[in-house]
Amino acid sequence: MGLVVLPFANLSPDPDHAYVGAGLTEEVITDLSHLGSLRVISRSSAMRLQAGEVDSRTLARELGVRYVVEGSVRKSRDALRISVRLVDAHAESVTWAQTLDGQADDVFDLQERVAHEIAEALHLRLSPQETRALSARPIPNAQAYESFLRARYEAYRFSQEGLDRARRYIETALGIVGDNDLLYSTLGHITAMYVDAGIEAGPPVLARIDALADRVFTLNPSSARGHWLKAFSAFYRGDVFGAVRFGERALALGPDQPDALLLLGYVYVHVGRTDEALGLFERALRLDPLTPLTAVMPGFVAAFEGRTADVVEPYRQGYAMEPDSPFAGFFYGWALAFAGHTDDALSVLDDVFARFGTSPFGSLARSMASALRGDAAGAVGAITPELSAAARGSGMFARELSHCYALAGEPGPALDWLEHAVGLGLLNEPFLAEHDPFLASIRDTPRYEALLAQVRAALAR
Repeated sequence: MGLVVLPFANLSPDPDHAYVGAGLTEEVITDLSHLGSLRVISRSSAMRLQAGEVDSRTLARELGVRYVVEGSVRKSRDALRISVRLVDAHAESVTWAQTLDGQADDVFDLQERVAHEIAEALHLRLSPQETRALSARPIPNAQAYESFLRARYEAYRFSQEGLDRARRYIETALGIVGDNDLLYSTLGHITAMYVDAGIEAGPPVLARIDALADRVFTLNPSSARGHWLKAFSAFYRGDVFGAVRFGERALALGPDQPDALLLLGYVYVHVGRTDEALGLFERALRLDPLTPLTAVMPGFVAAFEGRTADVVEPYRQGYAMEPDSPFAGFFYGWALAFAGHTDDALSVLDDVFARFGTSPFGSLARSMASALRGDAAGAVGAITPELSAAARGSGMFARELSHCYALAGEPGPALDWLEHAVGLGLLNEPFLAEHDPFLASIRDTPRYEALLAQVRAALAR
């Protein structure tokens, strides 16, 4: 049985209270995800939807679910009003509807009532463990919980300003309640988002993530979020096998967490376990079908397996979902070039540079486009100190710098960056030995053969 929770509309007089609806949406999703008999579309996909934009029947069919939860929140001073309805999209009827009133301090009770009543309306029989999960209050103070909701709302803007505000909100919540594993793991995830956004990289930020994971484990040794943080940190340090161990543990503890599925699948691709990776990505797509990163992952596997005909479409879909993302734009151009569609690739890469020229992805787009045109000097000149700095802490950027240098006919720097990428965990031997077309010009060299031998030795450990 599948269900999607649409973002709760903010009917508050103050638009700054939008975080209340966003937070309630996420918490109801989290609560219902504890019910093993229910498949709940993840937060990332749900937050891309709005009630009324598409009729419930069409939406449910596209997402492969039967039920749609719609709602609104109104906050005025300390008063809260939550209106919710459960729609059976197959029958095109409202199964259950309720309006709940309370105070801001009642938010835990109101949230729990929504989840319980949806479960009752669906005639779900809850196990004692599921009942406890719905009643759990991991942040026991309403003021701290409000800071937590504000932090997540800001973090998902994925800008440095938003992440900075999110970090401060979590620190405020910790100041209120003291040690708390959910708050520490959320702060760790926010810190990891600085790395993903290219804002920070290197040992100091990874050490902070490790320290936060250790605090989580002190409070909750079985924390899936703590193991995810350890997997993230291990991967970015180049400890790819440590990342596998922590990632597998995170997934065992939270089997329906899209973040865990994506990270472990990504690591599996790097060590040549592409069949297993594709299975994880397919699971992630069932839970999180509208997130661009989830959409592109089957294309990533296809590239590493040398299935050129299957590379472009997933990246096209990801770019269509988020055309203002420099990441999505660059990798759509990358996929087109990988598949040999050079003219189309140049059009996309030129557009990425025109719109995001100062970002690392904008620099990559300019460098790759120049190299594809045969302009070696332009390709090398487009590689900025900021891009090189990002590549020193990221195997993805290191791999792409290697691609740009190789396409520009610069074998020395291409091999330098490829060796760095291998040191950071790029151990997929078939991809390096056969499938990567961008490295064709440097493949028949003694240094490349030595690098492949290093990869085989690492995999044999």
